Amino acid sequence: SKKEENKEWETEGLISHSELLKFYKTKWDKDSTRISPPSHFAQCSGLTQIVKDLSEVTPYNLFKLLITDDITETHLFFQTNLYPQQNFQKNNKIYKPTDSAEINTFIGINLLMGMKQLPSYRDYWSTRLILHDPYISKLTTVHRRNSNNFLRFGWLLSNVHLNDNNLMPGRNSNNFDKLYKVRPFLEKLRTNFKMCLNLDKNLAVDESMIKLKYMPGKPVKRGYKVWMIANETGYCWDFDIYTGKTTTGVEKI
Repeated sequence: SKKEENKEWETEGLISHSELLKFYKTKWDKDSTRISPPSHFAQCSGLTQIVKDLSEVTPYNLFKLLITDDITETHLFFQTNLYPQQNFQKNNKIYKPTDSAEINTFIGINLLMGMKQLPSYRDYWSTRLILHDPYISKLTTVHRRNSNNFLRFGWLLSNVHLNDNNLMPGRNSNNFDKLYKVRPFLEKLRTNFKMCLNLDKNLAVDESMIKLKYMPGKPVKRGYKVWMIANETGYCWDFDIYTGKTTTGVEKI
């Protein structure tokens, strides 16, 4: 019986639960003294030598430390030419290959469009003065095809690639990666972020959001969730994009 089981646990001098709570009763006070860190921080922090060695610290030079020629040449330039070669030639379609200069212009236009936003990218080439942008519109040429004008920028926007689609693992493969198409770019970017700064002792590890289109049916309504490590200035030193839960229920990054 339960009474007999309880008797087996009875010990002389055993403190009751109520007495134990009195003994360990929490006492709050107004002392807000900060606790010192357990050890001295001796790591060398701040800008790395690669940044200090810049002949001139300009926004463009800093940008090129992150978006290096390796990214534009090896990934963007090569893969953007490979993709139409694999697909257009099957249908005997004619296309104009891109080059590294055009890819750099394409990146620059996207950055400018992020600062000066219009309803559609076509509006920057509009004949309406209220929409037309004289600077952006002169950076790429307008081609004529089937009596309809189309922008070279639009072609690049539709065909830009960062990885080989023909080598992408299938969805049932153990190597399947939802971010396969941008994985080389992401990994290179993570490396470049780390190369520019040595971390200090004050860090924040938290989730952030990359805004994208509104998706009412999704748990995260707008954009992608990203896990980040940042310092006091807000510099993102490392990141991982959340891609959903695994079959074990553990978050996958």
